[in-house]
Amino acid sequence: TSVVPLAVRAVEFQRESPPTREPGLIVSVGECKPRKGFDLALEAFACLKSEGLADRYVIVGPVSSSSPYAIRLRTRIRELGLDRFVTLTGVVSEDELVDWYHRACLVTMPYRRWGSDFEGFGLVLLEANACGTPVVSARDSGAEEPVIHDDNGLLVPPNDVASLTDAIREVLTDTNRWHDLANGGRRRAGAMTWRRSAQRMLDVYAGALGRRLEGRT
Repeated sequence: TSVVPLAVRAVEFQRESPPTREPGLIVSVGECKPRKGFDLALEAFACLKSEGLADRYVIVGPVSSSSPYAIRLRTRIRELGLDRFVTLTGVVSEDELVDWYHRACLVTMPYRRWGSDFEGFGLVLLEANACGTPVVSARDSGAEEPVIHDDNGLLVPPNDVASLTDAIREVLTDTNRWHDLANGGRRRAGAMTWRRSAQRMLDVYAGALGRRLEGRT
């Protein structure tokens, strides 16, 4: 069985004059659902905020006011006293999304299984990489396709707030590490383009056709 992964149009995420990086800004992207792990990222942010290492956490994407998960998340934000420092943007334009990627010091997507719900491919991570933004995500999820641990991002065990916090702290406090992951991300995004994905698809079909023809000889 051959699997051809999704890809990213890296050029669409590049800016001649990108927004200035916002110190201490951590961003997550996607619809507010349990499998995204935003509650885990919130707990990590709270810890890093108390250490003076993070200033803001922004969740970019659709939020249903009636979603039990979103309600629990907002309640936890209030309990932590972080109302002024955590933002759920709701739906944004593509340009606004790209701006958030560029402004962030780090993008985190601590994916996890939630019943039968599973993140199939961490496209957000590739998009962040295309903007030169380091990423931290979770193992045993769709993040393992786009992210090579220690090259274009860091992967931690799922549902592990302590490991997630440590990984984010490592990126935020080590400038050389940050730049290494940012450069690795640009390379990874450049390698996983739709053109290359299409070529892999053609190679798969060509290989399958070749095997079929061989079976007829």
